[in-house]
Amino acid sequence: MYGLDIFPVEGGKPYRLTRDTQILCYLTSYQIGPEDWPHYRQPKKTRSKVIHEAMEYEAFAIPRVASVYMAVNDYAYFQGITHIRMEGPVLRYEYVYDNVQVQDPQMAKRANMVVDIYGIPLPDSTKPTYGVEWYGAFQGFRSAITRNTQMTYCVFRQKIHLEGGRYWSLPTTLPHLDKCVVFYHATNPQAEVSYLAHKKQLYSSAQTDIYVCVFVSGMVLTPKRRWGLSLYSEDGTLVFNTDYLPFTRGKSMELLLREGSVETPYSLPLVCATSQFVNASYQDDPIDWAKRNTGIRFRGKQIFVSERIRDAHRQHHVEQRIPFYVLNGSHYF
Repeated sequence: MYGLDIFPVEGGKPYRLTRDTQILCYLTSYQIGPEDWPHYRQPKKTRSKVIHEAMEYEAFAIPRVASVYMAVNDYAYFQGITHIRMEGPVLRYEYVYDNVQVQDPQMAKRANMVVDIYGIPLPDSTKPTYGVEWYGAFQGFRSAITRNTQMTYCVFRQKIHLEGGRYWSLPTTLPHLDKCVVFYHATNPQAEVSYLAHKKQLYSSAQTDIYVCVFVSGMVLTPKRRWGLSLYSEDGTLVFNTDYLPFTRGKSMELLLREGSVETPYSLPLVCATSQFVNASYQDDPIDWAKRNTGIRFRGKQIFVSERIRDAHRQHHVEQRIPFYVLNGSHYF
């Protein structure tokens, strides 16, 4: 297969851009914060937001923080968004809301949920631009790196080791740490791995190796070597450089909390770490509610959600579908 080979500065596996490669460019981020909290009491009601930056793109919504478990004064509650999707330029999602009885020292005091919007230019896009463009094997597929493109790059990819019951923190030297998007895959099928977005930490219930990829948008690029491919805008800003691997298209998936697992199309699926319903709750019978700490497990192409009882209480019923964005890990490892 022919194409453009990228050898990143940090070493590791190179990546080949081919006619089948679909690079996602960053468009914008949408935050759901305190002003939206009253709507959490209306579960299953679809909310929508027009994303103007996505007007001429095939857009993809990737939740960076899909759920939070929060303490406000002496009151604690869980909140999340699910059924996240793009319909043209419109972002749609539903709320999940649940009161809880027990506060946890790991809870965030105040937090927003965040959905990042990425896109691929539509074939009939009228945006005036120039750059590198290629048409793929898929009918109507076009990918482009232009002077208007805001790229997302892989700034960290390593296989780390984590003991059971321990935490691993992202390196503080990474650029734009507050906006980074983390993907991971655990090699031990018994290890339940969770992510604390407000602390930028991975947690594992058992000893395991974990493949970790960290992506960043809006990074100021400075070429680190004299060879490679660079693309500049009219004002001289460097908008693309082959020092780093780009963010490629994956697959949006959902998993109903009580169904257990979902099969991905990838032999090494990397899951976006979105605080996936850590400390979620659901109804065990018409009266009792079991509150769970949840984690993600991997076995081959399958992804599992794991549950551990924390406390029981009585609440209304909400259906919880855990949103995932999954990358093909063989592109990066």
